[in-house]
Amino acid sequence: MMSASSRTPPRETRTYLRPVASAIERAMDVLRKMRDDLAETAMLGTMLEEDCVLLEQAPGRYPFKFLGEVGMRICFNASAPGKAMLAFLPKEELDRRISAMKFKKFNPRTILDKKSFLAELEKVRAKGYSVDNGEEIEGVNCVGAPIFDAHGYPIASIWITGPGERIKESQFDEIGAKVRSYADIISVRLGYGLI
Repeated sequence: MMSASSRTPPRETRTYLRPVASAIERAMDVLRKMRDDLAETAMLGTMLEEDCVLLEQAPGRYPFKFLGEVGMRICFNASAPGKAMLAFLPKEELDRRISAMKFKKFNPRTILDKKSFLAELEKVRAKGYSVDNGEEIEGVNCVGAPIFDAHGYPIASIWITGPGERIKESQFDEIGAKVRSYADIISVRLGYGLI
């Protein structure tokens, strides 16, 4: 028989998961609205060690849609959610995370070096949203934005995913602004801008 203490996650994990769990609770209706607005699968994830992890999703409205398995890991260097969160980290944490990254190659579009990746993160900070332009799976595009807690820390990200024929590169700015506006709603619910 397991004791209560063996089932309890370490203190630092519990402390980190509390705001993430709160983000999930405060995000689901917004995630569904974003899905309804854009018709593509809307996803919510957070950072976990050297990857992102999918926490929740609202399946798209098209008969052909992309779905992820909750709990699946997503590489930072080839993903919209990874870029969205990393771009807004404090410099010390960003440096630490990037130095630990493996820069896994998926196809010729994947960013494979620190210098190019940092330049991409600068673009994300300037625009307020991130993209995966077929960098992990060719023909599949994603557009994401960070969710901030009350202290301005990027605790999560929301994004949409779909085929490049429906999420076109020429639409990234328009879609990015919408995704960012939905992320901002969740951030405000978590107290962002109040402190």
